Amino acid sequence: MGGARDFRKYSVWKEAVDYATYVYEAHFLDFALGSAFEVETQLTIAKNIGYFDNTDVSRDINFQVLMDRIHSIERQLNGLITSIRKS
Repeated sequence: MGGARDFRKYSVWKEAVDYATYVYEAHFLDFALGSAFEVETQLTIAKNIGYFDNTDVSRDINFQVLMDRIHSIERQLNGLITSIRKS
C-alpha cells in the first residue's frame, strides 16, 4: 500500500499510536493496581477470620510479610502509572 493512503508514515499518526499505547498501558496498570488492592483486602479478611497465626514459627510467611510485599507492589504500580501519565 502506498501513496496518499499510506498514513502510517506520517509523524502525527505515529504520535497518536504512541499516545494510545500509553493510554492503554496506564489503563492496564490501573487494573493491576485494583487487583493488588483486592489481594490486600483478601489478606486482611484472612487475618480477621484467623487464618494467619503470627505466633506459629513453623510458617515461613506471615501476614505482615505479605502485606509489606503487596504494599511494595502497589507503590511500584502507582509510580509507573504516574510516570506513564506524565509522558
